[in-house]
Amino acid sequence: QFGVKATFEGIDMEAVNKYKDDVISGLYKGLQGLIASRKVHYIEGEGKLSSPTSVDVNGQRVQGRHVLLATGSVPKSLPGLEIDGNRIISSDHALKLDRVPKSAIVLGGGVIGV
Repeated sequence: QFGVKATFEGIDMEAVNKYKDDVISGLYKGLQGLIASRKVHYIEGEGKLSSPTSVDVNGQRVQGRHVLLATGSVPKSLPGLEIDGNRIISSDHALKLDRVPKSAIVLGGGVIGV
């Protein structure tokens, strides 16, 4: 239909992972620049919301009119299907594969169901 003829020679996982890492690096740098340009005070660490306007992070209390907590996520195993990083992998493992598996089952959906 589009007039494109192509052959499949395989998947170069090293190149795939380099591309992925470059995209992530570019997005990270862009976000850091945006945060800096907006004069957002950014603290990385483990914290606890101590009031509607303050957070205790790394032993330091930080206060502000607006508080944004970016909590991230953690993969969750199912009983009997514990994540071992080999046979049963998380999305974190999947994004670091150095080979394409012969077969796979994806359990989960949305962004986590890589």
